[in-house]
Amino acid sequence: MPTKIKMTVTEALNNDVVFEKYSNVMLTLATTIEDDVSLAFCRAFADLSTVDTDNENAFETCAYAFRAAEIAFLARHKNTVVAL
Repeated sequence: MPTKIKMTVTEALNNDVVFEKYSNVMLTLATTIEDDVSLAFCRAFADLSTVDTDNENAFETCAYAFRAAEIAFLARHKNTVVAL
């Protein structure tokens, strides 16, 4: 049975073991926390992943929305403790 390690979001983002285990640490953290800001980050990630990159306006809009969601997530959860 794997053991979960508790750490803050900031610690998780700076932990080499976490980066080796999870392909997208921010998305993993957001799905672990599951509040409104985290879900907004997940939605922005999904939108950016599926946007038509040939449509420059749509891509730019998604990229800005993703960055804003990332900033909001880190602002609210930089000291939130998660178990990974």
